[in-house]
Amino acid sequence: MRAFHCISACLCITLLAASPALAQPVGTAFNYQGQLKNAGSPLTDLADFQFSLWDAAGAGNPPSGGNQIGSLMSVDNVDVVDGLFTVNIDFGSGAFDGQARWLQIAVRSPAGSGAFTTLSPRQPLSPVPHALVALNAGQWENSGTAIINTNTGFVGINRDYTVGLEWFGVHAPVNSGYGGMYVTTEGAAGWPFYGYKAGNQAAWTYLDGNTGDWHVNVDGNKLTVRDEGFVGIRTTMPAYPLHVVSTNTDRTIHGENSTSAGAALRGLATHSTGSNFGVYGETASTSGTAVFGTAVASSGQTYGGRFNSDSPGGTGVDAGGGFIGVAGSAWSSAGTTWGGLFQIQGPSGAGVRGLSNSSSGTGYGVWGSSASAGGVGVYGTNSSTGSGAYGVLGELTNTSSTGAGVHGVSHYYGVSGLSTGSGGVGVEGRAENGPGVGVSGVGRGFGVMGVTSDPAFSAGIGVLGLSGVTDSGIGVSGISYSTTGTPRGVEGHVNSAIGYAGYFTGGRNYFEGRVGCGTLTPANPLSVAGDADITGRVSIGVTGADARLLVRGTAGEDAFRVRVDTASKLVVKDNGGVAIGSNFGTVPANGMRIAGAVGIGADPSAFTLVSNGDAAKPGGGSWSNFSDARLKRDIQPIAPGMLDRLLSLHGRTFEYVEDAIENRLGLPGRQTGLIAQEVREAFPEWVGADDEGYLYITERGLTAIVVEALRELRAEKDEAIADLKSDNDELRRRIERLETSLCRQADQRNGAPR
Repeated sequence: MRAFHCISACLCITLLAASPALAQPVGTAFNYQGQLKNAGSPLTDLADFQFSLWDAAGAGNPPSGGNQIGSLMSVDNVDVVDGLFTVNIDFGSGAFDGQARWLQIAVRSPAGSGAFTTLSPRQPLSPVPHALVALNAGQWENSGTAIINTNTGFVGINRDYTVGLEWFGVHAPVNSGYGGMYVTTEGAAGWPFYGYKAGNQAAWTYLDGNTGDWHVNVDGNKLTVRDEGFVGIRTTMPAYPLHVVSTNTDRTIHGENSTSAGAALRGLATHSTGSNFGVYGETASTSGTAVFGTAVASSGQTYGGRFNSDSPGGTGVDAGGGFIGVAGSAWSSAGTTWGGLFQIQGPSGAGVRGLSNSSSGTGYGVWGSSASAGGVGVYGTNSSTGSGAYGVLGELTNTSSTGAGVHGVSHYYGVSGLSTGSGGVGVEGRAENGPGVGVSGVGRGFGVMGVTSDPAFSAGIGVLGLSGVTDSGIGVSGISYSTTGTPRGVEGHVNSAIGYAGYFTGGRNYFEGRVGCGTLTPANPLSVAGDADITGRVSIGVTGADARLLVRGTAGEDAFRVRVDTASKLVVKDNGGVAIGSNFGTVPANGMRIAGAVGIGADPSAFTLVSNGDAAKPGGGSWSNFSDARLKRDIQPIAPGMLDRLLSLHGRTFEYVEDAIENRLGLPGRQTGLIAQEVREAFPEWVGADDEGYLYITERGLTAIVVEALRELRAEKDEAIADLKSDNDELRRRIERLETSLCRQADQRNGAPR
């Protein structure tokens, strides 16, 4: 048998030039040149070669270990001269991906005779063949006149990191001026664009080269900036600095301001002459509104519209014509709302002054309407402490009409006035001439009601009253004497989503019967249909909770249960045991049973139990597993070679990278352990991978493997001791024979007979 040995090798890639019209892909083949010796002398003969590609150097002679990449390549009848040979090898486009590779060679010579001899060691490949990955990896490829990238990961220009869930990024290292990307087209009519697509939804922005207009397209052009500087929303031909076209039935422009003194929408005309407008509204509808303001806040002093005049002779609101001079409406169905609010700062003015100059009919100086259950048609306040101040003052000066200075119609309050000053008047109406009415109120509750801040004049009456005289007075009392149907003692209703149908402050609230939240048929003292938010403590089965949730169970029934659909997922048994993930019938007293995976400080991922940190077992010892032979089958001895496999492992010290520490895959600081890729060479069954491909080690059967390795070590030791003993016995016998021979020679020199 010939002893072949490849003592040197080099690899190169040969590129053949061609004219551009006949250009072809460079391919994946490369040349391998080596020197082959037989018994120490260069070989000159015909030889057959077998080449295979591996991802590890392997060990032993012939080498073993690692994974073969691609298929076996055979090259026959190679002319080897003075040990030198050259062959062409092609392992395909997927063989080189930037990872280290080794070439294993088997040879026989003469060609066609005998078996192949695998040479050792495997030959590491230089970076030259790996350059094939740049030509054949399928990431950047020619496609006609285009260059495309079929990479399935992040593509970066001048950076190799992502920002969030980014797939393409550009880093422009500039500290001032322009930076980023710039797209151009050849002709003026071109449309350079930048687009996006998510699922079936697509959007893009582009510049119209013909017009110089910039468009944003989301299922059609939604935003346009013209070359003249006009901005259009839902129109491609804006005619104003901001031009909005909408078919929205609610609002076209919506402004919001969350500060205490800001403006959601402000119009400012600063020219000192002319008739310019801060805000100009126009409507062509017979029932439309040129300017419409709504105050939706559920509390505070908010204004649907507010108009001020700082001029001594100016007017806050001036309506010079039309059907209605000034119309104010408060449409909120909750809270205290005002159809119109007018204020003055002058010492002798009036908060509201309404004049009806018509000489006939039933004109009104002031007319207010409110659709709110707690609203007021006309509401006036005056905080002055002097006499002669009026919350609302209505005058009827015509002597022949039957009008009213102030007229209110309501199912509750016709007119309601409030005065906090000692000399003020809640409501005052004057009819100085003729049969007019100063104040007229028509209501099912009170026609006219005035309330002052003095508790001596408060009255606890039916609904909406103040009781400030006696300790047992009733502010609001609702009584229904009907014995059939579903009568209501007190009913509150609001149309506002943030309003209150009932609002109670101070003291305690008591309900004698059953209370339903979200249900008209409560079956218990408290029944809630829907979600509930509780910010305080809750007691169940016991009073005086000393925790956010305190539950006291009784013998024979579970203390706590969480059910998803029809299955219980969390149960606290009456014996103190806890079942998680399943309603176990048997749970250890004051113990726990869990169905599923458990993660302590980390996501368990593919594991049943994961602890991100240290763990301790009081008293030490190992985790137990059932090992009874009656529970096993197909019991076989462990194959020999465990000692060599264990000794092929290498202990390492290392530190985990920052991402591993942040994701709780490792601990900070210097660590000691094994490397999964190295362990996989010796014990592949110990190595697994998570969903993202990161390797982990589970030392399965380590005790049994160590036992067999010790047995092999002892067998080697016993064999070595036996060999030493045999050699010692042979040496002893040789010494004895030598001593005997020396004694005889001494006797002969001394004349002793032979």
